[in-house]
Amino acid sequence: MRIRRFAAPAVALVLLVASLAPLASAPPGEAQGEPRLRLRPPSGAPGDRITARGTNFPSDTAGELVWLPEGAPSSDFATDGDGAVLADFTTDGAGSFRARFAVPDVAAGEYLVDARVGDVTVEAWFSVEATGGALATDPPAPTDSPPTEVPPTDVPPTDAPPTNVPPTETPTSTDIPLPTDTATATDVPPTATSKAEPEGPSVAEAPGAGRVVVAAAERLFAPVADARVTSTRADAPRGLGRVLRVDADPLEESYLRFEVVGLGGAASSASLRLWVTDGTADGPAVGTAGNDWAEASVTWINRPAPTGDPVDDKGALAAGTWVAYDVTPFVKGDGTFTFRLTTTTSNGASFASREDADPAHRPQLVVASAIPNPTATPTRPPAPAAEGDCPTTLQALVDAAAPGATVRVPACVYRETVTVTKSVVLDGGGQA
Repeated sequence: MRIRRFAAPAVALVLLVASLAPLASAPPGEAQGEPRLRLRPPSGAPGDRITARGTNFPSDTAGELVWLPEGAPSSDFATDGDGAVLADFTTDGAGSFRARFAVPDVAAGEYLVDARVGDVTVEAWFSVEATGGALATDPPAPTDSPPTEVPPTDVPPTDAPPTNVPPTETPTSTDIPLPTDTATATDVPPTATSKAEPEGPSVAEAPGAGRVVVAAAERLFAPVADARVTSTRADAPRGLGRVLRVDADPLEESYLRFEVVGLGGAASSASLRLWVTDGTADGPAVGTAGNDWAEASVTWINRPAPTGDPVDDKGALAAGTWVAYDVTPFVKGDGTFTFRLTTTTSNGASFASREDADPAHRPQLVVASAIPNPTATPTRPPAPAAEGDCPTTLQALVDAAAPGATVRVPACVYRETVTVTKSVVLDGGGQA
């Protein structure tokens, strides 16, 4: 461990030496009032959760843990000259603190971790191992693997069974029951995986001639990267922290990037869901930004430029609750999307990041898409009303129906495009 302090005037140094004279008998490195930093465990593999404890620092002062690549044989971890911020903290009245961080994805070797509080910096060595090292009680830490590299079946939700039914268990008859409701974007979904699985029923032909089931599918996507940036440390990356912060004084913004795949068509709705860790009387708005940024190296200086005006500006947000942002205007289908959280108020807010210790509180993007029916076609009833004289439209019938309802469709020739965001049955009266 090394301690760095700013240079002090010679007179102050003489007084300090005189005040420490009674401690001459203390063991080396244990002098009263000496700041100390301990890392437990002192070694681990990338992704392991580490606890940092500090004592004898300036009291009631904000500080940060910083990862430095000094001493490492090689590293793919991007940092600037000051290192990468792992976590923020505030010391208590006695000058102590406790903070947690995840080991970055770096090569095996020896690294330095700084605890910076005011003008005091204390360093401790940390050994990165090639494998293992995680505590049995620690939750698994997220990785930076893009979603396309992780097969869906390798990462099932931990608190719910997979929604896909194996083909051998699927009924082959047309009597496929429909659920009475479908999860919406405001419901608390299971833990999102990096490659989303469809939610809700599959499209199938229902019993009876002239009856067609149309359904909507929801998919959950986890962010592939997220980060906060702050104007007070404009050149310091903070992408490995467990908090996404948004504030106007000092200026702070947060970014989240998602890769949406497998919709098979246009998106009918999209919702960005965040867990509030620090509430506010005036919540932030959400916009979009460019995708050319990296979680480990993005800073206030090199943050991506905005590409879409902010929408869905929130009011009061309570800590310990979910907030859902309507990002449907930005998500039209498959693609990569970066969302940018900003505010104009000094009453800032904080949200859980993808590094949060509780997987259930990590950010989620919920995307719904209407599924076309490739096999079932409505049967044209005999002697329909003349085209253009229909008493209503299919869109009006679908919009007015409750999820899971059966809608009786008047005989007519309907030529229209229908957007469906819920499960309904269109019943043509059994006409063959």
